Amino acid sequence: MSSDIKRKKQPKTLTAMEFDDLLDDNLSTESRYAALADASKGKRFWNYLIDQTCMMVIGFLAGIAIALADPYGNETWLLNSGAIGNYLFGAFIALVYYPLTEGLLGGKSIGKLLTGTRAVRQDGTKVDMQDVFLRTLSRVVPFEAWSFLGSKDRGWHDEWTKTKVVDEKHRHQSKGVY
Repeated sequence: MSSDIKRKKQPKTLTAMEFDDLLDDNLSTESRYAALADASKGKRFWNYLIDQTCMMVIGFLAGIAIALADPYGNETWLLNSGAIGNYLFGAFIALVYYPLTEGLLGGKSIGKLLTGTRAVRQDGTKVDMQDVFLRTLSRVVPFEAWSFLGSKDRGWHDEWTKTKVVDEKHRHQSKGVY
């Protein structure tokens, strides 16, 4: 008799990740990123620290490579270049680092990968290589890092390029998307 009873198939319970994937499959790219909350100042600060650390390591390794490439010791220009030379070397590293990371990883630098954030345009669409390059040029403006002080949640490199950084783990509940 029990074999005669048709068992009702129970609906599958989705994990949060499966639900997000299903939701993302049914939203356009624009809607998906527009539905994400802006990244907090704390996450933006961690992005900055992680990316600065990565760029320092790259700069250090580049300095070693320059020293090893010149067996006659002419690389001392790098050590004796002063504050302006150091700034220009750091700007060069940034102009390589951010386009390689954010440009090739769809708006994510190493810091953003680790904090679950992403750079997008203000309308929610993905940034392209031009956006990333302009964001990077804006970052090398002196005192740009201080533009986050105060009540603003966006720096000059966001405002000037009409981009923002969103938190991929927190969707806007007000938009009805979780």
